Amino acid sequence: MPGQILTSTVDCLMDLSSQGQADVSGNVLASGQTRADPFLIRVRLDNPDTAAKLPPGAAGTFAIYTNNVQATHVIRKVMIRMTSIMSYINPSL
Repeated sequence: MPGQILTSTVDCLMDLSSQGQADVSGNVLASGQTRADPFLIRVRLDNPDTAAKLPPGAAGTFAIYTNNVQATHVIRKVMIRMTSIMSYINPSL
């Protein structure tokens, strides 16, 4: 569904990480040896009819908005809209 904005709520945070395994040692990792992994979440679409139309394995770009730092929400909304337009123009992105 390129070019469409779908609203949803976070259902749960998955307790998974690609960095789940590490070599056991007594050494503390330096800051350059660690990295931030993306969070895996499950979302529940606000409109169940829309959820039924999505094919299995569908992927998309999303943002989670909270009550903190609301001024940055505008920037993220523009970025999401631009990604949506680019996906509509070139679906292979």
